[in-house]
Amino acid sequence: MPLNCLVVCILLTLSLGACAPARDQATQKKDPVPVSGSALGSWGFIDRTGKMVIEARYQNAEAFNEGLARVETAAGYIFIDRNGRAVLAVKGDCGRHFDDGLLPFLQDHQWGYMNRQGRTVIAPQYQDAMPFCQERAFVKQHDRWGVIDKSGNEILEPVCERASQFTADGLAKVKIKKIDSGFIDREGRIFGQYSSHEQFSEGLAAVKKGKWGFIDRQNNMVIPRRFDHAGEFHEGRCAVAIDKHWGFIDRQGKLVVPTIYFNVMPFSEGRAAVVTDQGLFGFIDPDGNEVVEPSFHDAAEFSGGMAPVMRDEIWGYIDRDGKYVIKPCFEFAGVFKEDLAAVQVK
Repeated sequence: MPLNCLVVCILLTLSLGACAPARDQATQKKDPVPVSGSALGSWGFIDRTGKMVIEARYQNAEAFNEGLARVETAAGYIFIDRNGRAVLAVKGDCGRHFDDGLLPFLQDHQWGYMNRQGRTVIAPQYQDAMPFCQERAFVKQHDRWGVIDKSGNEILEPVCERASQFTADGLAKVKIKKIDSGFIDREGRIFGQYSSHEQFSEGLAAVKKGKWGFIDRQNNMVIPRRFDHAGEFHEGRCAVAIDKHWGFIDRQGKLVVPTIYFNVMPFSEGRAAVVTDQGLFGFIDPDGNEVVEPSFHDAAEFSGGMAPVMRDEIWGYIDRDGKYVIKPCFEFAGVFKEDLAAVQVK
């Protein structure tokens, strides 16, 4: 994706939605955790008015998902509810959040899955385990990835060298052989053969054979290969690159935002963050109109009508017109999820 190599991608961990990665995999796109609060400050949660509703006393914090948020204390990971009440403590490593009601966890060097009550529902038996989405999850055995359902039944035997978790489209990226990259559906059927590809989103996926183009779920090339790189569709727009600069196309492949930016983020709530060659962040609308002047040193996507932005190493929140609605006062600020946002304060 366009911003994987930029510092702004750190914020993605705080804005995860349904079917988003709950734990990093070497085979997934980078989704780094926030830096430890022990050095820079403590983490808590604010509401949409900016009020600290869950005290900033944690070493680390993830976004809320399915009503719970993982926080880190000196004793390890715990999950809290929206009132800040600890509902589950996890010994050792675990996923960042519950997905489809299940959480990957590590026990005796093997991964399994627990439910929200902390009860083991799939016994630890895997080298590695990804989060569930669409009731499917990749698990690793014998150095290969396979697919299971929520009961632990094998949908696909471990044959994949690489895999990325299923998306809301019900498809996932896989790599079977050294040069073969394709997709798998919920029933374990594999299709496509490309040198590189992105995830399916809104029914389309960017694939590479020389140049990048787009296929549909039937593996038909619906947008011809002519781009140097491409991302995923969000709100009917997809980031594409030509000559090392980024713009956006629509679902017909028409370039609706010219490729003039050093980098871009996906659209969210009718706005997309763009980065100039000078490294400044602003926001555009789906037609490419600049609605927030590039003047920030970092930014993340809009959620609930607000976006975190950073200037001079201090974070605050702006509205869709670029006006501050929560004044800059945070060491770090995450995207709102389930009406709360994780923030770091000194």
